[in-house]
Amino acid sequence: MKKFLFVVDISDPRGLHIREYLKEDNFEVLSFEDSFDTVDKTAVYIYSLFKVVDTEDVKKLADCSIIFARLHTEAAMKVMSEKQMKFFSIYDDEAFVVKNAYLTAEGALAYIILNTLCTIKKMPILVLGYGRLGKSLTKILKDNQAVVTVATDDTEEYALASIFADRVYTLSEYYHSLGEYEAIINTIPVKILKGEKLKLLHPECFVLDLASKPGGIDYNDAINYGVKHMHALGVPGKVAPKTAGLYIKECVVKRLKTL
Repeated sequence: MKKFLFVVDISDPRGLHIREYLKEDNFEVLSFEDSFDTVDKTAVYIYSLFKVVDTEDVKKLADCSIIFARLHTEAAMKVMSEKQMKFFSIYDDEAFVVKNAYLTAEGALAYIILNTLCTIKKMPILVLGYGRLGKSLTKILKDNQAVVTVATDDTEEYALASIFADRVYTLSEYYHSLGEYEAIINTIPVKILKGEKLKLLHPECFVLDLASKPGGIDYNDAINYGVKHMHALGVPGKVAPKTAGLYIKECVVKRLKTL
């Protein structure tokens, strides 16, 4: 493999572990705060998954370097092109996304346990969406003997959910049984829990929103109706930063081997 110099963002707890894992593999690793030169080396910048890389960030980086992050602005991509840099989205790695979804599901299980009054066993739980995260959530909830309902409009997802969940609805049907659930987990980044739907919830229902901003809940309505809720973002970095860091490190090294 070509000689790389890794520069890791340690503002995110995952970054601390990424740095240690790379050192264990005998790579040269620094933090963004460190000074260095790139003579005979290619700098590889690993940003926090919370970070959107913009033009000001790119201008500070070495020419002909490589960036791993989650998101970037279009203006930043233009500057990268001018500086002959490569950008890779960590979320383009399907293996990482699937493993990261399971870490999120584990964290969701912990949040539900801490914010409800009963055991997970036999607890009626609604999962909104059945993508990678919805599948992992259903798996881990069923492993803990919860009674899981899934709501999705995707035909293939609906068919799969009908095999693994206890009950499946479309997104135009699910709200008819909203009063039954002790927990609802949303994975859809569209506001689908709002207004009159929130009035239908059981008084003790806990709503956990795992969707990226703006989320799937109208938070003003949730507050007005006294709904217990949480918008949890970056869950793997909060509940399992060491494992999440390992997955990112594996993603980065695997991609670099293809260059």
